[in-house]
Amino acid sequence: MAEGLARDPLFVDMELADVVPVAARTAIKASMARTSQALGVPVYVIAIPNEMDSESYGSDGTFLNAMRKHVGRDGLYLLIDGDARLEGAAYGVPRDLSSGGLAFYLAGTGEDPEERFARLPERV
Repeated sequence: MAEGLARDPLFVDMELADVVPVAARTAIKASMARTSQALGVPVYVIAIPNEMDSESYGSDGTFLNAMRKHVGRDGLYLLIDGDARLEGAAYGVPRDLSSGGLAFYLAGTGEDPEERFARLPERV
């Protein structure tokens, strides 16, 4: 997966391919490009179920830390889980993206997963 991120900063697991269709991926990539330009660092988006039986035991933070280590580059790393919740980790980002501020932008609370998936491009 880390090698794939070096070629394409958006990775969508096959299990989520139906809920993150090609049109949404195009819009997400446009959002990623805008965010990357504004922050001055790459933005990586990984859409995976990240379930409890995964190597990270369902811990989004553990997964994102591992991805950053394997990719070997600073940037904003975002994980989209099977319920379209976003988790983020910022490495070497020249802006204050403390967990509270980052969580505010990623929230999407109060929506069902279908609505969260539909709004992914604007939330990234």
